[in-house]
This record gives sequence, C-alpha cells and structure tokens, in this order.
Amino acid sequence: MYLTFQTVIGVGLCLLGYHLMKSWLMSHVKTVLITGASAGIGKSFAEVFYRNGFDLVLTARRTERLESVKEELIKSNVNNGKIIL
Repeated sequence: MYLTFQTVIGVGLCLLGYHLMKSWLMSHVKTVLITGASAGIGKSFAEVFYRNGFDLVLTARRTERLESVKEELIKSNVNNGKIIL
C-alpha cells in the first residue's frame, strides 16, 4: 500500500481535528458513522471512537471482517455502547 503526501496530511489533520474538538464532540455527538471499518484507518477510527464512549454505525464491503471487528470491540469491554453494522 502506498500513501501519498496528501493522504498522510489529510489523516494527520483528521486526527488533530478530532483531538481539538473532542470536548465538543463528546457533548454534542453520540453516534459516529464509519465507512470502511473492517480494516486500516476505518478500523482504527472505530477503536478510538468506541474507546471514547461513542455509539458506532459501521459499514464495509467485507462483512465477515466487519463482524470480527465488532466482536473485538465488544470483547474489549471499554464501552457499553451500541455497535450497528
């Protein structure tokens, strides 16, 4: 997998933006929709948001892998939130 400079900068800005707006997000947003959540950055975002108490709506083309991601998140016992596939 090759990452372009724009992709790296975009991901960095997304992560920075998340940290800067975390308190606003926690008080206003309860559910997060994540596409491509079966692997890569989508899976990582699912883990981060779930760990921080958000409910998740996850989508991906590979439903088997998406089911395993859901099971991993539930087994982590860090959140009693909902996970919808």
